[in-house]
Amino acid sequence: MCVYPFESVDCFSGWLGSIGYLGVFWARSVASVEVVGGDPPVVFVRWRRGRRWRAAYIYLCLDGVENCLEGVGRGPGEGVAVLVVTRDVLPSGLYDRWSKVFIYSVDGGFLQPNGEVVVEVYPPGEAEPLRMVEAVQRSSWGFYVSPPRESYVLIAKMGGDPVGSAYYNPVSSNVDYGIHVARPFWRRRIGTRLLVEAARLARRLGKNYLSVVRVLRGVRPTRSDVRAISFYRANNPLDEANVYRLVASP
Repeated sequence: MCVYPFESVDCFSGWLGSIGYLGVFWARSVASVEVVGGDPPVVFVRWRRGRRWRAAYIYLCLDGVENCLEGVGRGPGEGVAVLVVTRDVLPSGLYDRWSKVFIYSVDGGFLQPNGEVVVEVYPPGEAEPLRMVEAVQRSSWGFYVSPPRESYVLIAKMGGDPVGSAYYNPVSSNVDYGIHVARPFWRRRIGTRLLVEAARLARRLGKNYLSVVRVLRGVRPTRSDVRAISFYRANNPLDEANVYRLVASP
C-alpha cells in the first residue's frame, strides 16, 4: 500500500486514476494511465470529453523543476496537454491553469481544532444531510456541489446548527471539493476540526493519507485562494505540490 500519492510514479498513477470524478483540468475520468518515462517520471493519460478524446503528458518534477523542464515537451499536438507536478512555483507566463494538492498523514499533525464543535458523519447515499451541506457551501463559496456517490458526508454543528461540511471519498482518500465553513464562523478552527475528523475516518477505513485538491480560479491566486491555501498549509501537510498546465510553445 502506498504511504502517499507522491511516494512513487506508480502510487501517483493509482491515485490519479481514483480522483477523476473531480473533473478538474488534470483529474478527469481516465480511459488509461501509462508510465512512459523515468527521468523525470512521465505519465501519459487519456480521457474522453464528449465525443472527442483528450490526452496529457504529466511530468513529475517534484524537486528541481528547472532541470526537469529542460526535458519537458511543449505543444505536442492538438488535444494533448502538458502538465507539470512540482513543489516549486513556476513563473506565471509558463502556464494557464494552476492547482494545489495537499497531502496529510492520518496520524495527525494538525492544528488544535475547535472543541465545541460536534461533527456528524453520514455514510454514502444518505440524503438527510445534503440540505445542511448546501446551506454551508452557499455561505462558504457561493454555490453547491453534491457529493460523489462513494463519499461520506461530514457536518459540523454548533448549538445544533450546521456551520461546516466536508465530503470524504474512501476510494481516493480525498476530501472532495475541500473543507467548507459558513462565512460567519470563519477563523474558529471549525475547518480544522473537519479535517481532523476526515483523517480519523480515513484511518478507520485503513488509509494512510488524506488528500485535498484546490483548483485556483486564475493564473494568480484570488483572495479566496490565498485564504484556502493558508488554511491547508497551516494544518501541517505531509506534502504540498502544484499542478500546472503549460501553455503551448509558439
